[in-house]
Amino acid sequence: TGRYCNQKFTNFLGTGNMPIVIYNNTAANIQHVYGNYSEIVLCNADDSILYNITMNHTIGQRRNSILLVRTDNANISDLNVSSSYAGIYLFYSNNNTINNSKFSDNSYGIFMRNSLQNNVTGNRIILNTARGIYFTSENRHLIYNNLINNTNNFFIAGTLNNQWNISKISGANIYGGANLGGNLWATPTKTGYSQ
Repeated sequence: TGRYCNQKFTNFLGTGNMPIVIYNNTAANIQHVYGNYSEIVLCNADDSILYNITMNHTIGQRRNSILLVRTDNANISDLNVSSSYAGIYLFYSNNNTINNSKFSDNSYGIFMRNSLQNNVTGNRIILNTARGIYFTSENRHLIYNNLINNTNNFFIAGTLNNQWNISKISGANIYGGANLGGNLWATPTKTGYSQ
């Protein structure tokens, strides 16, 4: 991992002259941020916390997002990311939790590449233009209790050993029901599996 995360960066500006925040080889704890960053990059930043972050970029500038590179065991929740390339992009990042977030109007809602055993639950992945969820070479993710509403909801290149539901249990779900289990699969034209 060293060759990916040993570079030193300072005073980088991205879209809208907002800073690009980069954590290399140290855990991040970023909370309660509204529109202050162009991009957040975690590189070998295991055990990081991202909480209550809003990133809404100008439409047409889909270069920015939250990027995890070789970052494991991060707790990511209550994000609201729109008009980015990917709402969140994981690259060789494992055992992370992404929950209670909204990824909308991006090219990709959630993009994972060469990542393992991530938990994606309680999210709204809606109106993304390319795919809601895009996995390449993925394995053993747990994806349940999400509202997935895009023209193309998901694409998986590689193994299909992911779990898209849990055994039915009591508890409020993403669409107001009384039980937890799978995902709500929808499309903007109301022709989705769950509609």
